[in-house]
Amino acid sequence: MAITGGVQFGSMVVAAYFLEKVTTSRADELANLPYDEEVKAAEDAAAHEKEVYTRVTQWDVVPALAKTFLILSVSTMVISCYTVQLFSADCFADYELTFTIGEHLDGNVLNLVLPLGWIAIILFIASCIFLLIFVSWAKRKTKEVIKEEKSTMLATSHEKDKTEANANPAMENTVDSSPS
Repeated sequence: MAITGGVQFGSMVVAAYFLEKVTTSRADELANLPYDEEVKAAEDAAAHEKEVYTRVTQWDVVPALAKTFLILSVSTMVISCYTVQLFSADCFADYELTFTIGEHLDGNVLNLVLPLGWIAIILFIASCIFLLIFVSWAKRKTKEVIKEEKSTMLATSHEKDKTEANANPAMENTVDSSPS
């Protein structure tokens, strides 16, 4: 296994060497390659969505109900983890690798988990649900903000076109000047 790891590591080093050599020797060619506009647009949209998500999840702007779900998620996860760590003997039955389910757990694998263990598992699941609720809210809010920004940009653009058309009568035929 050590030989396999060494070969893989060596392959990675050789690949990195030749990649660096090509990017250095053919830097002009690489710099002149055109950008894929669809990919650039998708990357820009993803970056903007990430920035908006960061803005809407700032603690001072998150509504109380969303904060409550996030606090509940963290609290239940902390309680679940500490319960399993501090009281593991009370959470799970003793079980060895050489034991059998039929002989040591009365034929039911669920007997491995004791009542306190079930509570820890339920707290873990509740934490995941609370986090899912918060993340769903944050994604929905992000989409709303992006939609509002787009409609504001369109309205601003339309108003700018109308202003330019009024300032330049020759453009009246190219801009919709119907009353709003």
